[in-house]
Amino acid sequence: MMQLARYKNFLLDKDLYFQNKKFWNDTVSRLSNADYTEWVITKFANGEDFFDGNPIFSALYERLNKAIRIIQIEKDILIPELRVWLENVQYEDRSNIKELLIVIQPSDSAFQTAQSIITTFLKGLSVKKYITTSNAFYKSKAQQARAKLVMESFEKTNQYSQPRKVIAKKSAKGELRAI
Repeated sequence: MMQLARYKNFLLDKDLYFQNKKFWNDTVSRLSNADYTEWVITKFANGEDFFDGNPIFSALYERLNKAIRIIQIEKDILIPELRVWLENVQYEDRSNIKELLIVIQPSDSAFQTAQSIITTFLKGLSVKKYITTSNAFYKSKAQQARAKLVMESFEKTNQYSQPRKVIAKKSAKGELRAI
């Protein structure tokens, strides 16, 4: 089974970054036999790679009038592990290209979902409902992680601000004084 999570430090290590690029190239090639060319340039004019994961993979399927762009970001529990959408893009003098955009964190579950969406997209089947469901699921998962983080933070802060038991005695004037 292919695992995306092993590339969690892909932005810190250039060798790992290139292995991650190859991972995505192999994955998408395995999902479709259709010929493609690189869709988005990922190098500076001097030939050096951007090394930012934007995109980690891109493909233009001219025969299908489709493109895929995969942007991989660092692991962050506060944002969804996977976000997907479709855009119509004008390409040269051709009609609109339908582009599938995927923003993904190094997560094996998100990777499994992304593979299914890519396969469905390249087969020409409708992916809109699948995208909507996936986005809602990963958004909810991120919201739950944020809520848990807030609660843990609150609990840590609150443990030091618990009310203390104060013993008081009434003075002759009827005032309460701590003893």
